[in-house]
Amino acid sequence: MTKIFQGSPLQNHGIQVGDFIVAVLEGNFTCIKTFAQLLSSITALAPKSNVSLGICGEEGKTRVVVIPVSELKAWQAKRSWLLCC
Repeated sequence: MTKIFQGSPLQNHGIQVGDFIVAVLEGNFTCIKTFAQLLSSITALAPKSNVSLGICGEEGKTRVVVIPVSELKAWQAKRSWLLCC
């Protein structure tokens, strides 16, 4: 990430500038080829579900960060973008 917005779900879940999203563990993401397809696939998830993101930090360690879809959609409703970065 080159920018994480203050107070966003990504920031609130510990994702930082310099981290990379390397995986999404829910849904059928095998056919996704663009960032736009990724966003629409996350948006299609049920509001009470979670998105588990595989995050690789600057130190090279990978971790899983679980974010409720409801948090992402609430952020999107206020600011017109989904992933807070």
